[in-house]
Amino acid sequence: MSAAPMNPRQLETPPPAAGEELMNLVMRAGKLLLENGAEVFRVQQTMDIIARSYGGQDVNIYVLTNGLYCSMEGQRTRVAYVPEATTHLGRVAEINDLSRRIAAGKVPLAEASTRLEEIAALPPTPAWGQVAACAGGSACFAILFGGVWADVGWMLLIGVVLQLFLFGAARLRLNKIFTKLVGAGLVAALAVALPCRGMDQVIIGCLMPLTPGIALTMSIRDFINGDYLSGTIRLIDALLIAGSIACGVGLVLVGAGSLLGVVFP
Repeated sequence: MSAAPMNPRQLETPPPAAGEELMNLVMRAGKLLLENGAEVFRVQQTMDIIARSYGGQDVNIYVLTNGLYCSMEGQRTRVAYVPEATTHLGRVAEINDLSRRIAAGKVPLAEASTRLEEIAALPPTPAWGQVAACAGGSACFAILFGGVWADVGWMLLIGVVLQLFLFGAARLRLNKIFTKLVGAGLVAALAVALPCRGMDQVIIGCLMPLTPGIALTMSIRDFINGDYLSGTIRLIDALLIAGSIACGVGLVLVGAGSLLGVVFP
């Protein structure tokens, strides 16, 4: 009687990897995901898939919005701190694709490490693209909220200035809360200084690039997935940013009103 055919995936599965190299790969993948805006549960799931696909035993992973914890049989527990996170969904998508190929047994460990470094080197959106997106988004949101077409030029200008300020703040590594506060104040100051017909709509629309939409959305998803700690952290982050934006606009409007003798609605 002939033996049952083997599953092709079993033939492609790599042998158990060296623990140290595997731990480095798992931590690197998790840190890259968290740094580039991936959801907490997705980071934890991807790290677990990679570890078990290469033969990791007794794998325990815990992920927070700004930290990673990973333990594995025969290895010391690793901890990584991720103080700041940007949004680069292209890197997230590439790491997810890599994890699927690893789970299918198609990527040796050394190749996976090399590919991960290539993903980490993927460039962000060009500066001109970010400026155009900020300007266009500001104008579109302002029109959506009832702005007049005659102000479109001013909306685009404010969006360009705002994005240039954000570039400078990132280069100087300014605190996120301070950046949002000053950015919101800058938008309000420009809207007051320029001859805008619908100042309120211009301010609201041009503030949209600063709003913490991703943090709030991910907070809700964390709560739904039962990760209340990460959800609370993201919710507090979103509320602090929203408060900073409100304070920045309020301070400028109160200050401008006092100087000009005008009470802004």
